Amino acid sequence: MKLLGISASPRKGKSTFFVLEKTFDEVRKSFPEMDMEIIELGGLEIKGCNDCALCKKELDCSIKDDFTGLIDRLKDLAVRGMIIATPVYMGSMTSLCKAFLDRSAIS
Repeated sequence: MKLLGISASPRKGKSTFFVLEKTFDEVRKSFPEMDMEIIELGGLEIKGCNDCALCKKELDCSIKDDFTGLIDRLKDLAVRGMIIATPVYMGSMTSLCKAFLDRSAIS
């Protein structure tokens, strides 16, 4: 089993990443066998979804940006959960987080 942590801050290695590390430390206490990975979105170019519907057919995306490199990690069958951490800007999640969530969703 695997748990992914998504740091949706545009600033790599800062407080959002630190919070995910501390969260994983606590999870390890209860589930020491759990495989965990933190993915930092900071520095990646992730465009918004254009509703092409390719993801519904092939679990792929027609937009070729840095998100494309994450698809295999996200669709890994060992992944059983995700913890998404984002700073709050202007009362909402970061635009990077919103783009990631939109592109990750398969309806």
